[in-house]
Formats: sequence, C-alpha cells, structure tokens
Amino acid sequence: MDAAAYDFIFEREHQHWWFRARRELIARTVTRFVPDGAPFLDVGCGTGSLLERLGRAVEPWGLDPSAESVARGRARGLRRLTEGGVDAIATLPQRHFAGVGFFDVLEHLDDDAGALRLAFDALRPGGVVVATVPAFRWLWSRHDEVHQHRRRYRREELAARLTEAGFLPELLTYYNARLFPLVATVRLVERAFGLEADADTRVPPAPINRLLERVFLSERTRLARATTSGGFSAGLSVLAVGRRPD
Repeated sequence: MDAAAYDFIFEREHQHWWFRARRELIARTVTRFVPDGAPFLDVGCGTGSLLERLGRAVEPWGLDPSAESVARGRARGLRRLTEGGVDAIATLPQRHFAGVGFFDVLEHLDDDAGALRLAFDALRPGGVVVATVPAFRWLWSRHDEVHQHRRRYRREELAARLTEAGFLPELLTYYNARLFPLVATVRLVERAFGLEADADTRVPPAPINRLLERVFLSERTRLARATTSGGFSAGLSVLAVGRRPD
C-alpha cells in the first residue's frame, strides 16, 4: 500500500466506532491477564495503536510484515517493533514474553495452529496468548473476501487450536454480541437478495458512530468477569485467552 492508504487506515482506526471500541476491550483484556509492566508482543501490530493505548501497563513489543506500519509505529515512540511475518516470532527472545496477542490475525493464516505453537515457545511459563477472530462461517461476507480471510471460527474451534498448541484456556467467549442480531440479520438479507456490498470502513455520521461505540463498549463489564463460561453465547467475534502451563 502507498502512504495515502496508510493515512486512511490511521485516520479510521482513531475515529471509527469499531476500531475504537475493539481497541479498548482488547486493552482491558490484556491488562487483566498480563502482569503490570511485563513484556507483551502484539503480532500484526499495524501502526501500533493498541500498544500505544496500553502505554506503560506493559513493555510493548510489536511485529508486523509492513515496513510502513513499523515506521509509523516507531513514530509513535514504540521502539521494540520488528518487521516480519508470523514466522519472525521465532527470531525474538524465546520464553521471554508474559503475553502474546493475535488480534484478527489468525484467520489470515494458512497455519493458525503453527502460529500458536510459535507463541507458546516465545512465552515464559505461565504466560498467556490473547486472540480475537471473526465468528461463524455462516456470517461469511464480502468483507472476509476483501480482507483475505481463510476462515471464521466457532468458539469451540478456537479452543481446540489453543489446546493443540499446549495452552490451557482461561477465557473463551464471543464478543461484539449486542450488535450481533442486527448485523447477522443484515448479512443474511443481503445474501438472500444478492445485495452484499463491498466492505468499507467509512465512519458513520457522528451520532450513529458514538451510539455504536457505546453499545459495543457496554460489553466491558461482562467481559471483565468472563472465563471459559459466563461470557456471551454468540457474537460477531471470538475472544480467547490461553495460558502456557508453569
């Protein structure tokens, strides 16, 4: 992508309700499970907006295949950023990190289980992997095609991937659940009538943008108490935390 495309992404991730609320909910989950000030690796960190949000709550490390994203992250003051794909996890300090994050990354990979195994090796004993992925194959849409997704997940499928990689699941829930009925209905109607629109991230009018962000963020109290039960039974995405055994 050229510089204008990155400017577009940078602008949207600070204005669009989905990016803003998602970043806040993920940051709260990371700080719940990663000890204060401990090293945390964000795989597919983009321009570093999540690491910037986490601030001094963690020691921020990032990995991204885009040189432009890494450069923009460093311009935010993030120094421990590495250019590279998921395989580059193996080049970073092993058994070092208290947390590794894959936020809407695993669905892009041919070998999602292999990526989780790399995270397992990079984590210190007792460390956690935190992951979000899009939910439910039947919600597949033009958005997935545009963003080159390989799959969407059920909660149980992501749990199985974590277990196969050696992790003990500690949090497993759907999220973006309160908007799920509306979005699911729209997608099914669009598909039935052949009306699926191109995916985009245009910012809605300000009142709607604020309302949608507020609805999404209203899940934070329930997510803060969720473990492998007690979360949401359906949603547009899955949120999971797995712990490497001591």
